Amino acid sequence: MDLGNTALLGAAGAVGHAFVPALGAAGIPTRVVGRDQKKLEREFPNVEARPADFLTGEGLDDAVAGIDTIFYLAGAPYTHFEQHPIMTRNALAAAQSAGVKRFVHIAPVYAYGLPLSHPVAETQPRVPNTRKGRWRLEQEQLVEAAHGADGMSTTIAHLPDFYGPDAENSFVNVFLRDAVAGKTATFVGVPNAAREFLYVPDVAAPLIALAEHDDAYGEGWNIPGTPTTAASVVKIASEALPGLKMRHAPKLLLQAMGIFNPMMREIAEMYYLYDSGMVLDGTKLHQRIGAFPPTPLSAGIAATIAWMRANPPPGTHGKVPATRQ
Repeated sequence: MDLGNTALLGAAGAVGHAFVPALGAAGIPTRVVGRDQKKLEREFPNVEARPADFLTGEGLDDAVAGIDTIFYLAGAPYTHFEQHPIMTRNALAAAQSAGVKRFVHIAPVYAYGLPLSHPVAETQPRVPNTRKGRWRLEQEQLVEAAHGADGMSTTIAHLPDFYGPDAENSFVNVFLRDAVAGKTATFVGVPNAAREFLYVPDVAAPLIALAEHDDAYGEGWNIPGTPTTAASVVKIASEALPGLKMRHAPKLLLQAMGIFNPMMREIAEMYYLYDSGMVLDGTKLHQRIGAFPPTPLSAGIAATIAWMRANPPPGTHGKVPATRQ
């Protein structure tokens, strides 16, 4: 199926930076949409850029005019996840008004809640156990309710935590930034609990392939990464960065810091992601569109370190990230 004209809503993040080159290589016409048009034009000089504010809806009608397929990537500040349903409602309304045919919503795993099986399949009931998860579920339910409305098809793709170029808000990236700088690097979570990380350049190919399948709409999907542990990530990073100094941040520490720091309080709430064995089952995806082997963790970490050395820190590394997911 031909995706036609595509728009990436919230293109300025890490996934957008991985998506645009992949769409260009596939010859798919692309428009990037975000709050800061000048930034979009600077970072994506070879594609059309249009400004829009997802929270107010300003500019969205113009931004999606003439578009056939939307990939929705927009993030919100980690301390303001209540914005997500509002932003999604605005985007869906604009898409329906413009006659957009397909709406692909890219989401984290928050709506699932605690893993009820290992790995977590799409059939697991979504019973979020956090405020963030409940807002994410509300957002996903809006997308699901829009399927079939005004001729638009929708689908949801869940991603695990990712890392790599431009993924500055990833816990792996924050850890590596400090390590590359020779600082004591902090890794949030239990060292030997099952974790999953997706190298961000690996995101585009399966999502494009999924979007091209008519029968992929009207249901949800998992885009798996590489199952691992925090200890394994640290070991690989230590081999690439001899002399690495690190520490783990347990939940109790985050809760104590959260008394004075709202960000730490928010991260402590999501600690189940780091100690409950949250890993996605990609069986359904592979059966539908084939296998997309992830980049080996050692290669991904090496490439991320090389990218960091070529792109000096923006001045905010060394802290637990102000995540937008």
